[in-house]
Amino acid sequence: ATHARQKNNMAGQMSLFDFIDEEDKEVLKLDIPDNLGEFDREIILYFEKDVLGSYVSGHPLEKYEKLWDKRLNAKSTDFYIDEETGQCAAEDNATVTIGGMITEIKTKYTKKNEAMCFLTIEDLFGTVEVVVFPRVYRSFTHILTENARVAITGRVQFDGNKDGQLIASDVVPFDEIPRIVWIRFDNADKQALLLPKCEEFMNESDGLDIVRLVQMDTRKVVSLPPGKTVNADDHLIKGLTAITGEGTVVVSY
Repeated sequence: ATHARQKNNMAGQMSLFDFIDEEDKEVLKLDIPDNLGEFDREIILYFEKDVLGSYVSGHPLEKYEKLWDKRLNAKSTDFYIDEETGQCAAEDNATVTIGGMITEIKTKYTKKNEAMCFLTIEDLFGTVEVVVFPRVYRSFTHILTENARVAITGRVQFDGNKDGQLIASDVVPFDEIPRIVWIRFDNADKQALLLPKCEEFMNESDGLDIVRLVQMDTRKVVSLPPGKTVNADDHLIKGLTAITGEGTVVVSY
């Protein structure tokens, strides 16, 4: 007990604030508001990866998960060598499209002093190396930035000695891949009643995503004209749902 008291006394003596008078303590005091909102989800995930080395509460690409079903036909693990067969699922010389986040860029120069690069692409399953030769690199330099979310089409290269890699031929940012916003109405009367409010709200949204209207009783589907495209972000979906009802607005690729 005596030892504990001595330790506590020493800790108190070593406290920086014991050398500051009460007036200065008030100056240094931090007032933290009680109504601070939660950090954006992507910021939280960034902190998790930065501090812990891995994502804990989710993944930055989880909102693009539907892409793997609709627009992408390969994933990082397809390029890994199977220990039993010595092969990888991605066939050598096959043309495939992968997608993910650029986590590393290594720029190199050829003998002709032309810039090219090696990318590390992380998807929901792992990572894969992508080789971008000079001609393609020149076309997509502005897109190939760290943390960019992209879909990359290219040719599989697998020599049997190490995991496969992709030789890039085309790059498209995820946000430039059009989505479809489906708005469901019970019937034509409900659509006539609510559509004007939906259109007024959608006029504030500018993007590449298509809007389709579905009358559930007849299964009639109508696409809004090209000039009525939107950005299918959370703000749009929440706003439309507030007008048409829970479960009536769905986004797909």
